[in-house]
Amino acid sequence: MATALRKTTAALTVALLAALGGCSWGGQEPGLFDSPGPVTSPEPTPPSAPQPTDPRLPVAGEALWTTADGSGVTFRIAVHAVRRTTEATVLDWSVTPLASPGRRPGELVPSGTDLGLERSLAAEQNIALLDVAAGQAYRPLADLSRQLFRRCLCTPLFAVTPELRFGETRVLQLSFPPLTSGTFRVDVVFPNTRCSPASP
Repeated sequence: MATALRKTTAALTVALLAALGGCSWGGQEPGLFDSPGPVTSPEPTPPSAPQPTDPRLPVAGEALWTTADGSGVTFRIAVHAVRRTTEATVLDWSVTPLASPGRRPGELVPSGTDLGLERSLAAEQNIALLDVAAGQAYRPLADLSRQLFRRCLCTPLFAVTPELRFGETRVLQLSFPPLTSGTFRVDVVFPNTRCSPASP
């Protein structure tokens, strides 16, 4: 009887050890308590080369402007076209961050950099088309409601500023009322600069 009991106990012990040996816990398996792993900082990725500007993109006028907020970023603001449609006039323009001390091509422009395009309104509302010969200025099409004052028929500048990179051109569009039929040249006036006359 004692021998049978010892054999049964030995068999149960071997079976239990075999079962426990088959259960393992890996670092990836969930547990009751989280054990935080080592925290590593990601390696900083070098900026990628800027996307080349399409050489087929025409330039009707351009101007350089350097920020006055201490960042020293020089921007190129360019007018590519002023196009007539039956219901509106569409301005194609762009912003290209060119250089800043200590910055390389492909790096993001520092957050909060002041492009000098905003005053009291949204940036797009501060751009105008000026017909010098007729003494006429055109303001952008926008919703006049106080709740929707930022709504313009445009590519909003705030949508592209977080992605501005040195050496890359970002093209934007802005709509104005239709030009009079006798208008053949307009100046594009920005709050910080004025571009050369463009032919619609």
